[in-house]
Amino acid sequence: MITIFTPTFNREHTLTRLYDSLKNQTNHGFEWIIVDDASQDKTYDLIESFKARENQFDIVYIRQEHGGKHRAINKAVDYAKYDWFFIVDSDDFLTKNAVELVGEWIRKYGDEEKLAALSGSRYDINRNMAMSVPTILSNNPGIKCLNHERYKFDLDSDKAEVYKTAVLKKYKFPEYNNEFFVTEAECWNRISYDGYYTRFFPEAIYCCEYLTDGLTNSGANTRKGFSKNYFGFLDYLNILLKAKGCDWETINLTIFACRERAKHKVSYKQLAEKLNLEEKVLGLIYSKRFKVYFSKIILKFCKRLKIVFEPKIIG
Repeated sequence: MITIFTPTFNREHTLTRLYDSLKNQTNHGFEWIIVDDASQDKTYDLIESFKARENQFDIVYIRQEHGGKHRAINKAVDYAKYDWFFIVDSDDFLTKNAVELVGEWIRKYGDEEKLAALSGSRYDINRNMAMSVPTILSNNPGIKCLNHERYKFDLDSDKAEVYKTAVLKKYKFPEYNNEFFVTEAECWNRISYDGYYTRFFPEAIYCCEYLTDGLTNSGANTRKGFSKNYFGFLDYLNILLKAKGCDWETINLTIFACRERAKHKVSYKQLAEKLNLEEKVLGLIYSKRFKVYFSKIILKFCKRLKIVFEPKIIG
């Protein structure tokens, strides 16, 4: 029914907690695939010890040369033998009834043609509370939404998505030489831009802990990380521009892309093609960057002083 996938790198100290949560599931209709991104600790020995025990689910261990989480996802999708694919990071774990709940959602909605994923909520174990379950979700369990429009429903906090494996096989992450990170939003937004939606549920099925040595705190998903993984970042920005058009976020990221292009030996023409923009439009955005920065500073200053600009009604 479900492939549970865990990418891991030097997480021998956290994997036992995740394994125990899988053993304690009320429904064992799943396999567990671990892709090890060239760990230097005893991850392999630990996984072998798990496999040697009596388990009600299959455990598949794959070791890859260091390539990053996105390559690990691509690889695991190829190995997955079930129709649904659930990414559970190595420092997190599942609630006891997570697989059972997902199974209920699959039986109810799984055959919908344009359904990409089913998503439960997350539980923050550091704060001992569920993460952002808005009223609209509590009142409308199963609400459907395109990933790039989640902000409209206050659903843009981290969730626990279970994707159709067939969809992920079709929309794989881009891979570039010497780049080791692509934000997952690149893939999820590309899927949703083509009209595939997610159904969201209020129940917390995924317990998370944002460790200091984890991907979230690594800086990979910041401008510093985007600079190191420039071409993957451009793919993300391309789909973001298609989905959102020009707003503060996309304009600022486009200016950043222009500023970084010389470092990566990319011409204006190549950058425009990569972002699917006319070259003159790209040049216009970059030429107005100082006005953009200045406007942003003014808005921040006014907000700090609690000055609000009210629109004037004309006529």
